[in-house]
Amino acid sequence: MAMERGFTLIELMIVVAIIALLAAIALPAYQDYTIRARVVEGITLAGSAKVAVASEAIISAGDLNRVATAWNTQATNKGATSKYVESVLIDPQSGEISILFKGDKVGIASTENLLILSPFVQVNGATTKPLKNALAAGESGVVDWACSSKTQEMAKKMDMLGATLGNIQPKFVPSSCR
Repeated sequence: MAMERGFTLIELMIVVAIIALLAAIALPAYQDYTIRARVVEGITLAGSAKVAVASEAIISAGDLNRVATAWNTQATNKGATSKYVESVLIDPQSGEISILFKGDKVGIASTENLLILSPFVQVNGATTKPLKNALAAGESGVVDWACSSKTQEMAKKMDMLGATLGNIQPKFVPSSCR
């Protein structure tokens, strides 16, 4: 009598269960990674706006207003746009940059699609103030940025509370914004 070789039904079911478990873990992580990559596109688009706001030419609130107005009129009054980004706009009073994502294209809820970059000035290398406050006081210094997602963790770490709060989930922003 010859001995049969091969896998039993139980062994095959165990292998299928292991593969299903791995897929259940990997798929959500991959989806989050894909969304983060799309969010990075918005931060990249905002790079030029950050340069404009942090420019040495801005020494007063009026200068900031002119720069913001010039930026915001681009791309049919949306500042900058892309496949995943609805708009990148500069607030003319505070210098904050609002990145509004196309929720359906990015894969996020339309109520959680806003990331805000807030400028802060390091006055004399010691005191940190929102750009708006530094301009009002006639102070200057190095401009630093805080990302504000739904929990504003980045701003807390930088001790820059007072930034406008975005509404995008922190798990979808790059590590530089967490």
